[in-house]
Amino acid sequence: MYDRHYWMPVMDVVRDPPPQDSDHLTELLTICKDGMDFYLHAADVVEHQGVKTTFLEIAQTRRAIIEDLLREISETGKHPDVNGSMTFTLRKWYADAQHFVLRYDSAPFLEQLLAVEDATLAHFERAREEIKQPEWVMHLASCMTTFRQTRDRLKALYDDVGPRH
Repeated sequence: MYDRHYWMPVMDVVRDPPPQDSDHLTELLTICKDGMDFYLHAADVVEHQGVKTTFLEIAQTRRAIIEDLLREISETGKHPDVNGSMTFTLRKWYADAQHFVLRYDSAPFLEQLLAVEDATLAHFERAREEIKQPEWVMHLASCMTTFRQTRDRLKALYDDVGPRH
């Protein structure tokens, strides 16, 4: 005879630990590096000198933010390995294809980089809400101001250069 009333331990659902502040910064670092690489790539490809110059300046701004984030993360004792994400690689390929099909128009890169800036702002906003250290929250707010200015600059350039019809 077997006992139908046997004890079975209830297992807790295994959850990932909540992200630490440095994990958020590492994610933002990857996003900024992806964006910088995309700007540098776009600057190599586009022919319009004004667009090229703007892309190089924005890449330099991102490089400065990356260096700040690296410094902040290294102060926690972590040394992040920053690899690019697939999302930004796909965006770059898509912009390359459109650029070629549209006979070297700058608009596809401007459109994709506007989307990159929107995504970057969203990631920074989310991290700013979740990070607990006040000095990092203030630093992220400063970075977000820079990204908003970058987005406004790209939008004005897009409106000026615009897609060719």
